[in-house]
Amino acid sequence: MKHMGFIGTGAMGSLMAHRLLASGHQELFIYDSNADNMTTLQQAGAQTCANAREVARSAEIIFLMVLTANDVEAVLFGSDGAFDDLQSGNIVVCMSSIPAAAMKNIHSRLKKNNIGLLDAPVSGGKSGAREGSLAIMVGGDKEDFKVVLPYFEVMGDNINLIGAHGSGQTAKAANQIIVSVTRAAVGEALLFAQREGADPEQVRRALLGGLAHSAILDTYGARRSKLPNPIEFDSPILKKDINNIVATAAELGLELPFSRLTQEMYNLADSNDD
Repeated sequence: MKHMGFIGTGAMGSLMAHRLLASGHQELFIYDSNADNMTTLQQAGAQTCANAREVARSAEIIFLMVLTANDVEAVLFGSDGAFDDLQSGNIVVCMSSIPAAAMKNIHSRLKKNNIGLLDAPVSGGKSGAREGSLAIMVGGDKEDFKVVLPYFEVMGDNINLIGAHGSGQTAKAANQIIVSVTRAAVGEALLFAQREGADPEQVRRALLGGLAHSAILDTYGARRSKLPNPIEFDSPILKKDINNIVATAAELGLELPFSRLTQEMYNLADSNDD
């Protein structure tokens, strides 16, 4: 077994790291900018570190689960970042959702020092992280993928090497287009049912047996169907991702009207909160 590091032990990262510990991978070195996020993992046997650089001194495979591309940049290349202490042959596994272009840029900087990189964003939420049933979308070299695969299998049960560096992020972006637009559609459908005088929850259950069935209607719809307003645009993660997606589409000269409308609604929801 290789020594592992895990940087970013928030809501999702802590659950994923716990899976690694529970499977017998006890040599796990962790860091989070919020020390409180490391407490339960420390109690479970993980070794806490003062910064990302300290993780790099101890680990051969380092998983990143931070929020934004700027966060990834900071934990790798910042003043206390991992880069200067990464050794030739180490592998960085970025499980954050960031633009594919940022991932390719990071790869070009790491490969100069013979440091492997996989982009491996996930889908499945907290329940998938807790149960080890995440979908993991991977971009990078096949040899690095083979090395990390046993650890991926602890965290997920639908693991796919999509292609070259950045392609995992592209797959996750496609996932987020479907998720964000479908959430909006589910909310509108339930609101329509409610205003027409039907019980939204009963309508939702009926739709599960037809072509409208989806994981989002099943789980997200169940959470929203009993609320006065089932339409929701207040997810910081989806807002971040859909903003990145629309910006990338513009760079490609590609118009994504439904994604752009969904983006506007997420941004409008935040401005209304202000």
